[in-house]
Amino acid sequence: MVKTHIGYWIAKIYLLTHLLCLQDGSGMIDIHCSGIQQPAKGIMIIYLYDDPAAWGNKERYFRMYKFNLSAIPNTNFQLENLPFGTYAIRMLIDLNENGDVDYNLIGQSDEQIGYSNNPIKIFSKPTFRDARFALVKERLDLTIEMK
Repeated sequence: MVKTHIGYWIAKIYLLTHLLCLQDGSGMIDIHCSGIQQPAKGIMIIYLYDDPAAWGNKERYFRMYKFNLSAIPNTNFQLENLPFGTYAIRMLIDLNENGDVDYNLIGQSDEQIGYSNNPIKIFSKPTFRDARFALVKERLDLTIEMK
């Protein structure tokens, strides 16, 4: 019963926060990536989520963007025409273009990953809550560190 009440209040708080952040209008997110290993190669995949229940699911994102790293001169990416709201970003440099993070035998990532807000997690993956941010103005600048 206590879990039900906690879940109910978490859902209410999330909905209220989401609704307060929503205004009529749209904006853009200007992402600067730091820590990209050189020479830059592979495909940068940017997953933009607007739903905590879909977080981390590579098929339930709000929008997905792909950039060929060898064809772009810098590490800045623009996500345009986004309705104001609450989002979280997961980025992946996909070296073999399979859409997944590949791991070695000891469980370390072979490909670089980054999240909005650059949460520090040692034994778990960041949650939507760790990575969420509000887009409430015409332009939002983010710096995401690729690890």
